[in-house]
Amino acid sequence: AANPPIPPPAIIMGLLSFMLLSFVFLLSIIEFNHSKRILKMVDDNISVDYSQMPAKITFPKNYNVASSFIDRHVEKGRGERIAILGEFGSINYNTLQENVNKYGNALLDLGLSRGDRILMMVKDCPDFFYLFWGAIKAGLVPVPINTLLRSPDYQFMMEDSACSLVIYSQEFCKEVRFALEATEGKTILSY
Repeated sequence: AANPPIPPPAIIMGLLSFMLLSFVFLLSIIEFNHSKRILKMVDDNISVDYSQMPAKITFPKNYNVASSFIDRHVEKGRGERIAILGEFGSINYNTLQENVNKYGNALLDLGLSRGDRILMMVKDCPDFFYLFWGAIKAGLVPVPINTLLRSPDYQFMMEDSACSLVIYSQEFCKEVRFALEATEGKTILSY
């Protein structure tokens, strides 16, 4: 039997970086009560009770993760701190929050409803973050997909995902175009 392929080091490092960042994020938003072994999110009352197995996780009724990742920083006076840093420069939490709200409202103005899926073929740029977090804040489900795929893959995802909207960057038009022609009933946006 052949050995399974080993993922490239870049993928492994990317996964490790993601896990580390997730852990650092959790440490930044939780308090740990050693006596009760309960984790509590400071502002949103999310709790994890480890006194029972499996652990019980309790979320507030109207919890939205965009509030934890973005809004709480602005509310705590950290709006001028850098939220995103990339080849495009830096974006602070104030700018991120403002644009996330604009994008979320624009998506709702298209007639999308809570729980609708949005297939995202969007390049690495500030708009990706605005769209992704805007969708979440609006109660939608963003589905970012690999931008290196080919038309048959995109077509399958468009049909199989039950998405209500497809958004793609113009740079990916060549591969996306053929998939779009074979897919009916989807709202398509490009920028």
